[in-house]
Amino acid sequence: MKLRVELDTSGAQQAVDELDDKIRNSDAFKVLKDGWTFEKNGVLIINNGEVFVTDAKIDDAVLSKSYSVKLNVAGKGKPHEAGMTLGVEGENSKVEFMADRYKVHEAAQSASNNEKTTFNVGLSFGGFPGAISHDKANPADGNNATKTSLNDEMCEAIISAVRESDLFAALQAKIDAQTASVVGLQQAMHEAVNDALRNALKPGGILWNTRSSGL
Repeated sequence: MKLRVELDTSGAQQAVDELDDKIRNSDAFKVLKDGWTFEKNGVLIINNGEVFVTDAKIDDAVLSKSYSVKLNVAGKGKPHEAGMTLGVEGENSKVEFMADRYKVHEAAQSASNNEKTTFNVGLSFGGFPGAISHDKANPADGNNATKTSLNDEMCEAIISAVRESDLFAALQAKIDAQTASVVGLQQAMHEAVNDALRNALKPGGILWNTRSSGL
């Protein structure tokens, strides 16, 4: 006698796959993966970060003030305070970045007023790397753009965080519980069949009576 039990966990696995797809296709994940672009006629607005720069213009004029931006970046739940300053004096320009665990991968390239200037830097606040780029065209065209983005390592860190979340753990626990339940059912059915066969072979049992009658 053969007993076959099939376990179907496709429903739970489908739920996990759908959750993974929703995260990867969400607008929030797209922003983290592809980055933000701020381009509004010389006005920089970051809503959540509460950073506002209005009427900022660098042409033939001289910018003598220094601007500071402080960031409170959390890495693995631990906040890291970081600062960034920018100053331009006379014909000399200076860009200075100061932050906890900050790495600069490429230096800025100088260009004329009509050329493109790109800053590519890598941020490593608490192990979360990213990139900031600035494309500078002719200011008269109003074609300045600043873009920040997170690299593949950060994207994978987000996926890992999701897989370590309570929701994902609950789904995994549900799958494990279903597996354990089926294993227990298989064992119980196996024992029930063995008990039935033993009882049938005992005196007075169905198989005993059949054998005794010569059938």
